[in-house]
Amino acid sequence: MSINKKILVVLPLSGGSLPVGENCIDAFKKLGHTVEIFHGASYLEAYSAIRKTNINLQVRAQIENNFLQVIGQVLSSQIDTFAPDILFTVAQAPVSPIVLDKCKKQNIKTIMWFVEDYKIFTYWKAFAPLYDYFAVIQKEPFLSLLAQVGQNNAFYLPLAANPHLHKEQTLSNDEKEHYGSAISFMGAGYANRQKAFLELVPYGLKIWGTEWDGANEKLLARLQDNGKRLNPKEYIKIFTATDININLHSSVQDDELITEDDFVNPRTFELASCGAFQLVDKRKYLSEMFTDGEIATFSSMQELHEKIRYYLENPSEAKQIAQKGQLRVLKEHTYQKRMAQLLTIINDNKEEEEKKKSSFWDAERKKELVDLLEKLHLNENADIESIFKAISLNKEDLSSYKTALSYINEWGKNRNL
Repeated sequence: MSINKKILVVLPLSGGSLPVGENCIDAFKKLGHTVEIFHGASYLEAYSAIRKTNINLQVRAQIENNFLQVIGQVLSSQIDTFAPDILFTVAQAPVSPIVLDKCKKQNIKTIMWFVEDYKIFTYWKAFAPLYDYFAVIQKEPFLSLLAQVGQNNAFYLPLAANPHLHKEQTLSNDEKEHYGSAISFMGAGYANRQKAFLELVPYGLKIWGTEWDGANEKLLARLQDNGKRLNPKEYIKIFTATDININLHSSVQDDELITEDDFVNPRTFELASCGAFQLVDKRKYLSEMFTDGEIATFSSMQELHEKIRYYLENPSEAKQIAQKGQLRVLKEHTYQKRMAQLLTIINDNKEEEEKKKSSFWDAERKKELVDLLEKLHLNENADIESIFKAISLNKEDLSSYKTALSYINEWGKNRNL
């Protein structure tokens, strides 16, 4: 039986990792843990206002830094009040080195789930070593690179879905009309998507999401709701109402539209959890998560065109694939399972640490230490200061007890003295 933990979850001010953090909160609660939240989004409006102010750039940067320090002070006070066992964050959360150092001194375990591409977002180099644990959505060479910067408790933890949220919706006729289409895409307008989706306009493509500024006029004509940022309930309606959901992973480059890179985005799991049919570009680790017949993939634009035409003509086959994919996600790829896995890793590591501590007290070492304490006329309950004081006053040669002396120091550490 798992022990109830007090977990403080620090959410970012905004961005794609924000809903990931919110889903983790739901998972921790369903696992029976006590959760408190630091709502970074509460500070977004003020922070944005500072960044938009027309003042000297250096002055503005200093003000921004001061504001982030204030956020850190609020978080620090919340830590004092809540006294968590674990501080859990996701990428872009406003957690400073000062806060992480405070947690280390108070024996609060710190965890970041870095749900971004390490090759694009490189700030991990500075922050990763400061966390006790660092979960990532990519494997090698990222794990080795983390070890090189001093993070030795990094592990692979792919994204997931929240079946309590990501589930098929019953839509009204008006909603079906508004959100429905033969094919659609929901997400940000990265460079590779802007180029690739020009080819899909003839299918009646609907585009939803933000950051499509500067896109081709033909794409902008397909952009829905003026490119506003959608909440989860809205994009689930899109998933449900769409015959074929296009899921092309992001890339800042447009020279390679389909990269077959490693990480799998959250949309893959969310679409499947909703029982929605998707065509997703092939990913390095996708076959580890779904078997044949559970998800439909493409590895080129030509193949994408072929499969769009095929599944539009064979909707019953598309539905069967979506149903199988849904079962796989509900069985293996939920946030609740991911957070349970994360806490198991931490618990196993804690047990290993305890074993190392207990192994210190083997019979031979304990006898040597007891002999030394007798030599100093002290009992086994003596504190560390008394032991070292007695050693300094003793005029005899204690070199034969060299091993015991080194273990006295270790003994003090193990007793948190």
